[in-house]
Amino acid sequence: MADWFPQAASTYVDMERGLYWTERGIKKKPNKDGTYPVVKRQILKDLGITVDYHDARNRIWENPEFLQCLADERRRRDLGLACVTQEIEKVVGPLHETRQKVIENVKTIFERPPDAEDPECLSPKDYVSSALQWIRYIDETEGRTESAKQQTLENIMADMAQANRVSTEMMGSAFDLLKQYREEQDKKLGLLVEGELVD
Repeated sequence: MADWFPQAASTYVDMERGLYWTERGIKKKPNKDGTYPVVKRQILKDLGITVDYHDARNRIWENPEFLQCLADERRRRDLGLACVTQEIEKVVGPLHETRQKVIENVKTIFERPPDAEDPECLSPKDYVSSALQWIRYIDETEGRTESAKQQTLENIMADMAQANRVSTEMMGSAFDLLKQYREEQDKKLGLLVEGELVD
């Protein structure tokens, strides 16, 4: 195997995922299907290898050793995205759960009628005052656009993508991995509830 195959594979993946930028800061436009064109001559040029490489198709681009490097690089990138997604989920997930619990508890309080004598109820005065604050909060939340309604995982990753020039395809891959992970967890939880053994 040529010692430059791994670097060529890395540049190849950068190109196909829309992460490749020329020295002049120019990036190729995406294809109609959302993928980005791979310019193999440019890869060779970037690595300081002649662009007139004899039988490049068979000796490089369809070489089983190069294809293995390419598969390894794609897998490495996808696993990295999965790890990033899991780390963000560890931080964001509990915050959303806490927020939901707070809203549920407030809902329970307001489902009881105001009663100054009942220690578990708001007094009429507190009920009106708190209710107005919560109504304003609900109106503001519902009035925002979907992307600004709450700082969801999707918004955080979209911001990260813009800051790091990560393509839409990579974000889509990360969300797919996250969806699969959640589905697996839900399935395991369902088996556990039914009393079946879960590995």
